[in-house]
Amino acid sequence: MGGLPDDRARLIVKRCDASKLDCGLTYYSGVRGPTRDDVKVGNNFLARLEAETKQRMTDMWLSFVEDQLDQGKLPTMASVREKMVGFIKFNGWQLLLDKGRTKRPAADRTP
Repeated sequence: MGGLPDDRARLIVKRCDASKLDCGLTYYSGVRGPTRDDVKVGNNFLARLEAETKQRMTDMWLSFVEDQLDQGKLPTMASVREKMVGFIKFNGWQLLLDKGRTKRPAADRTP
């Protein structure tokens, strides 16, 4: 798996499909089916392996940061960004290099 290259808005635009069961959602909070709010959350369109990878990425990163804090190392935002980029590259995941090309309003208009 190559990481999570799409920003959240692009993920919604690409995967939300009214012709699919539950609009293509893989997770939703509604008891009787997806809610309007569920369709606005990019994570709700992640496939199982994508969600697991994202969870592992988060766990590893937070463990690293917690270890740094335990050592008394308080990072700056610049060093956090540098370490995060290195962390993503080290693990072979794709790095989103910009703020994304799809804006939130486009994702909100997706059926």
